[in-house]
Amino acid sequence: MASSLTRKICAAGNSCKNAASFNCEGCTQAFCINHVSEHCRVLGEELNEIIGEHNDLKNSLIQQTTKPESHPLMKQINNWEETSINKMRQKTHELRQELVHLIATHTNEISIRLQKVSDQLSQGQEHDDFIEIDLSCWKKTLTNSNWIFLRHHLCSLIKMKQVH
Repeated sequence: MASSLTRKICAAGNSCKNAASFNCEGCTQAFCINHVSEHCRVLGEELNEIIGEHNDLKNSLIQQTTKPESHPLMKQINNWEETSINKMRQKTHELRQELVHLIATHTNEISIRLQKVSDQLSQGQEHDDFIEIDLSCWKKTLTNSNWIFLRHHLCSLIKMKQVH
C-alpha cells in the first residue's frame, strides 16, 4: 500500500476522499476510478458544444456564399438604395412641379407682352397708323421677348447640367 504522503486525492470535489488513480494530462488533475468517467463525460459535452459552434459558423459561411443577399449588410445596402431612390423620386417630382410653375409663369409673362404688341400691331395695321419708330419699337419688343424666352431655356439647361 502506498504511503499517505505520496497519495493524491480525487479532484472531483470535497466530498470524495478516494485516492486518485488517473491523471488528466489536459487539466493536470487526478481523479478516482468513480469520477474519471464523469470528467470524460464533461469533456465530451464541451467537445459537442465546440462542434456545434463550428457547424453553425460553417453553415453561416456557406449561406453567405450561396445567398449573399441574405447577409445583414447586403440588406442594409438594399434599404439604403431604396431610400435613396425614393428621395430622388421625391426631389425630381418637386423639381418637375417647380418647372411646370416656372414655365407657366414665364409663358404668361411673355404672352402678356406679346398680347400688347399684337394689339398695337393690329391697331396700327387696321388704321394704317404707324411709322418707323413704331416698327422699331415693336421689333425691339419682339426681340427682347424672344431673348427672354431663349435666356430662360438656356438658364434651365445650364442648371440641369449642373445637377448632373
